[in-house]
Amino acid sequence: MSDLSEVPKQQADTESKRLPANKANFQLADLQGLDVHPNELELNLRDYWQIIRQRRWVLIFFFIVVVMTTAIASLMATPTYRASLTLQIERELPKVLQFQDVVPMESALDKDFYQTQYELLRSRTLAKRVIDRLALAEHPHFGQKSDSSLLVEIKALLQGRDESQAPSSDQWVKLFLDKLSIEPIKQSRLVKIAFENTDPVLAADIVNAQAESFIQMNLERRIDASFYAKRFLQERLLQVKVKLEESEQSLVFFARENEIIKIDDKQTVDVQKLNDVTLALTAAVRDRIAAEILYSNTKRAKGHGLSSILESEVIQQLKQTKVLLETDYQENLKIYKPAYPRMMQLKGQIDKIQAEIDKEVAHILAATQVHYEIAQQKEKALSEELNKLKKKVLSMQDSSIEYNILKREVETNRELYEGLLQRMKEVGIAGGVTSNNISVVDSATIPIKKYKPKILLNLILAAFVGFVGGIGLVFLFEHLDDTVKTPEYLEKRLRLPVLGIVPVVQDVEMTKLDYDGQIALFSYHDPRSGLAEAYRSVRTSLLFATAYGAPKVLLFTSPGPGEGKTTSALNVAITFTQTGGQVLIIDTDLRNPSLYKLLQLDNAVGLTNYLAGDAQPIEVSQHTEIENLFVIPSGPLPPNPAELLSGERMLELLKVASEKFDYVILDGPPVLGLADALVLTNLAEATVIVVEAGATRQRQMEGALKRLRTAQGSIVGAIMAKYHDNSSAYGYHQYYYYQREESNNA
Repeated sequence: MSDLSEVPKQQADTESKRLPANKANFQLADLQGLDVHPNELELNLRDYWQIIRQRRWVLIFFFIVVVMTTAIASLMATPTYRASLTLQIERELPKVLQFQDVVPMESALDKDFYQTQYELLRSRTLAKRVIDRLALAEHPHFGQKSDSSLLVEIKALLQGRDESQAPSSDQWVKLFLDKLSIEPIKQSRLVKIAFENTDPVLAADIVNAQAESFIQMNLERRIDASFYAKRFLQERLLQVKVKLEESEQSLVFFARENEIIKIDDKQTVDVQKLNDVTLALTAAVRDRIAAEILYSNTKRAKGHGLSSILESEVIQQLKQTKVLLETDYQENLKIYKPAYPRMMQLKGQIDKIQAEIDKEVAHILAATQVHYEIAQQKEKALSEELNKLKKKVLSMQDSSIEYNILKREVETNRELYEGLLQRMKEVGIAGGVTSNNISVVDSATIPIKKYKPKILLNLILAAFVGFVGGIGLVFLFEHLDDTVKTPEYLEKRLRLPVLGIVPVVQDVEMTKLDYDGQIALFSYHDPRSGLAEAYRSVRTSLLFATAYGAPKVLLFTSPGPGEGKTTSALNVAITFTQTGGQVLIIDTDLRNPSLYKLLQLDNAVGLTNYLAGDAQPIEVSQHTEIENLFVIPSGPLPPNPAELLSGERMLELLKVASEKFDYVILDGPPVLGLADALVLTNLAEATVIVVEAGATRQRQMEGALKRLRTAQGSIVGAIMAKYHDNSSAYGYHQYYYYQREESNNA
């Protein structure tokens, strides 16, 4: 055991150049080089690969379980056969009764029509008809329990239902429909019907029966519809017939009562009379005007120059005779005197003929007057008749309104009656037509190859599901795992510099050395190991932690116990001694000390004795087998560690130790749940947090960091300990793998 006052000062020149300790400097150094946002924790493809690599056994186990389970289930499953049949469904019946296209044209309603047919093929009524037709409820293979039915029974058992009883009618139908497949063929009027069963013969029989029953049901539905339509039309026809008879009777009664005689579609007798009288009146007026003109001219001319007189043959003959007599009279007048008897006789004959001419002219004039008077009377009579007819026609027009209404009703009822009669005849003819719009293209044959299980396909799907599900399970576990696994979390999320990453020591590496001690001294006994190199990297990081080198008084702590803080504190101390510095390590974990065990020292007297005032520094410090390394063990466990550590003697001890030694390292207690670490972080120049990779939880780490910062602790960085290759990030893993390989080769 050496006195602290006698420890040689080997690095006086170095210490003289150092800046005064300043905790604020460490806090600023903590943030240097970190320009990322605290929430920027991104994963790249390499990170995903590392997660999968780390938990590869979960992926492998899940993959094997899924594939093996699928293989066993496929091999043990009852073979199922699938029979299929092809139907052709036309849009409607061929037009054999009308002069239209024989093949139905495409329509916008095709989609709805075909969807309706597919649903009819899946209908419960059709399924029940096939079940009854083939007596499937009594067929042993139809009710044979397959894998799916076993699952149904298990589900029913879990739900408390009894499935051991015979299935009901609805259950048979449901079982039938579950195994039936309706598959429309695109861009065609074809549909494929398929059925699955353990018996290939039964599967083919069911499909054929399904098609036949569907065709039969379609025909029955058409015939029923025709009968119903015919019956409906007959009833409607009787109603329309009665209504037609009533309307015709009403029309006839009204026409008889109003004396309306129909000549053609547009006229009656009165209208025809009116037309005739109008024409006759027009002719009479014309005749009367002509007679009036003739009569006026006759009166004014007194018969002279009238055409009727001039054209009269009697008058012309009389005039000719008169002319002959006058000529003879003039010839005789040359010989005889007017009183001569001969002359008197000629004169008498001339006067007689003139009297006859005058008499004939008078007759003609009298006839002209009579003709004129008759024309006047005729005009007057026709005018009076026309007025009467006009009044009658006007009265008839008033009656024709109701007549036309009755007439239109009769015509409407007659057209409706004739249309219904024609439609009933067509329905009667169509009802007897047996052609169908559904036909079987390919009948079902007995399948030879089994349809299920498809072992190769199942294994491929199982492999895919196992791989994808395994990856999903890996990332689920990774998501549920809230431990600190990577340095990126400390740097980017907590803004805490990582001083170094310490790999876990494998048992194989321990067996390579004769040393049979603790892992804490493994790096000392094997300085070329990856563990030793990792702690030397930590030492280098500490040397560049501040502007004047490594902090002189360093506190090593961790969020919880067993995370490697004592091992890290001891190994960092050893690396400092390897540079020639004098190092004092103090076990300040007064609740669960372990440093004395690692170094195999006596713990009877230690730090607690000094803090209690029972010993001096020289009495509690011990020299170790490691050159330049001195230790103050914890000593007896006190009842009040926090009070002892917060006393003046602890501050004095650190002051004296920092003067005598190049570095003073405090192996502190855990942070969470204790106040000791908070006291020590105020006494130390800097604090190093040791985190166990894959074990320390993020909340614990965040809570510990928050408590230290609340206590104004100067956190210089963190050490990630027990870092395994499988849980490491790619870069760090390659680095340490390279270092170990280099060490082993050397």
